[in-house]
Amino acid sequence: MDMEAMDTAVRMPITGVTLYDNGYAVFERQTTVSGNGQIDLYFPTDLMKNVLESLEFLGDASANVGNIAYEATKPTANIEIKETEPLLSLIRSLVGCQVVLQTNDGAEQGIEGRVLGIEENISVRGESTSQEHVALYLPGGRLGMYPLDSIRNVCLSEEQVRQDISFSLDLTKNKSREDMQKLSVFYSNVDSPKNLIARYGFQVSEWKSSYRMSSDPRQPNQLMLHGLAIIENSLWEDWNDVKVTLVVGAPAIHSEKEQNDEGAWRLVVKTLDGSSITIRANPKDSVLAVKSKVAKKKGVSPFSFKLVFCGKAVEDGRSLSDYTINDNAVLHMSYVDSRGKGGGVAAAGTISQAQFVMAAQDHLSYYQIPMHVTAQRKQKAIVTMLQTKLEGQQVVLYDETIRKGNPLSSILFENTTGRTLEGGSVILTTAEAFLGQSTLPTLSPGDESPPIPYAVELGCEVSKGNDSTYLRPHRIEIVDGNVGLYRIHREVTIYRISNKSEKQLDFLLNHLFLEQYDLVQNPNNEEEEPVDITDRFYQFRFQVDPKVEKKSFLVREEITDRKEHGIRGLDKEEFDRWVSKSYLDAPTTESLKKTFELRKQIGFWERDIFEKEGEEREINRNQSHIRENISALENHTKQAAKYINSLEEEEEKLKAAKEGVKKARAKKKELEKQLTNLIASIKFEKNIPKPKDTLSSAVPMEQ
Repeated sequence: MDMEAMDTAVRMPITGVTLYDNGYAVFERQTTVSGNGQIDLYFPTDLMKNVLESLEFLGDASANVGNIAYEATKPTANIEIKETEPLLSLIRSLVGCQVVLQTNDGAEQGIEGRVLGIEENISVRGESTSQEHVALYLPGGRLGMYPLDSIRNVCLSEEQVRQDISFSLDLTKNKSREDMQKLSVFYSNVDSPKNLIARYGFQVSEWKSSYRMSSDPRQPNQLMLHGLAIIENSLWEDWNDVKVTLVVGAPAIHSEKEQNDEGAWRLVVKTLDGSSITIRANPKDSVLAVKSKVAKKKGVSPFSFKLVFCGKAVEDGRSLSDYTINDNAVLHMSYVDSRGKGGGVAAAGTISQAQFVMAAQDHLSYYQIPMHVTAQRKQKAIVTMLQTKLEGQQVVLYDETIRKGNPLSSILFENTTGRTLEGGSVILTTAEAFLGQSTLPTLSPGDESPPIPYAVELGCEVSKGNDSTYLRPHRIEIVDGNVGLYRIHREVTIYRISNKSEKQLDFLLNHLFLEQYDLVQNPNNEEEEPVDITDRFYQFRFQVDPKVEKKSFLVREEITDRKEHGIRGLDKEEFDRWVSKSYLDAPTTESLKKTFELRKQIGFWERDIFEKEGEEREINRNQSHIRENISALENHTKQAAKYINSLEEEEEKLKAAKEGVKKARAKKKELEKQLTNLIASIKFEKNIPKPKDTLSSAVPMEQ
């Protein structure tokens, strides 16, 4: 599609594009102008606001730019020109206009008049015809009819009518741009040809990076990194010989919907002043989106602080689901200064209902593509952005979340390019072979890469076992009627590694740690010290010799557990063990012994109450039978008298039983009060010496 609005407008093609890795793009157009004129540009309606907010002019002729005009509403034509029968539709739209008609009769002087309209089915010399005739109002008050097919020329006498027709033709020409708006730039008084540059920005499709990493088997630590970028011309016009710059390090763009305090999860954010902020979020929300919600409530910039989870700062570009963050998780704010990573920001304009925040310039890395790019509209292009040498290390990585049973051949390297490497896919090769494919994370200058796995190391096998045990109590507390025993719960993970290959393995082990557990290291074994700790893993590094049938590596994690015993239900054998281990002092031991005695007496009276209540029930049953017999012997006085005497005896027994229950309950109540007071008075705490722990095994806890 030709982007010139009309033949007289000056072309201003795209000559430069700066693409940020968050999808923001800055476009640069250039042309040479002189004298007076205009430049017509077309933009989608939904992007016009972004263009106007960011548009600026540079170059020698920038001072000669007068004004900018753009279509505020969708334009409509006063004169309609149809694709079919254009002359007929045009003349019908010219009713009332002054015209000069020239016919095919050869007369040089035309017929001047005002158009009345088109007449059909008229009579000529008494005969009806369906031929269209143009009706004119002629000077002197005359009317004229002229066959349409005899007219060879129509001259428009009014300038406004000519402009209306030209405008209608422009709309017809640009009908495929119904969702586009025209922006016209007017310049004047340019005394000689001068350069004019227009620059503006808006959001486009994000560019993607891809890498090729090759090594020489004779020098496996020498790496050649070849970086490629996949860019897309998602615009409505072609790029011809365009200078492209790629920028890495821009924060993610997040939409207004992400900023709204909505979501399935409830997150609590602790601030430095001790207060808490509650926000809503979803698992796929970016960390930056969460920070923006916090910033909105605190009235600060989202780049003036970091969010910390489980003691580690979470990265803006990652989502919540990348971490172990879940519903009701607690995060902490950690403020940074303007020189800290992620700090020092400048806001840009609104971007299609999205908020865009640009990072400080010293955190951005620029890649000038050496060769100019040509890409047709809606076409993608692959360009070279980087070629450099790196020092690397060949390692193997075992991470059971990626693969179980075998480690992965991997590469480690330091980003010595001096620029940020945008994350993307990477293919690893040698001069002779394809090694594998992996993913390269985003790396800032000077960053050490995580292990980049690319192939399975089949010559090495890894199995895993677990041992869970409790150590002996190391503290006892008695308070509020409960005995609390504090003990260490130790989880030991045993990795067994078998290296069947002929080479020594530089082994990296990612151990998925247990939340809230502490790592226990053997001070005599440097291998047990992690070389890296992430939000999910401890990473250990050690050597595995060739042809090793089994190498064991232990990871020990501990947490303090509290086992609670209620004094009222305390087991006597458990208590006797505590006494034998000297967990308690003498006064506390005596007090607890008294609780057992009181519990024994209370048990005696409970049994007594149970027995006497059983007697009551038996007496009530006997009385019921006696009353039935008395009723049956109503006419036998002597026999009935015997049962009446028996009933009186049972009444005496019942009275005695109830009195016994009453006394037993009173005694039980008195003893329970004594027990309650005694339990409330028992308070004790003591640290118990820990047994010697060689870390070679866990000592089971004595029950």
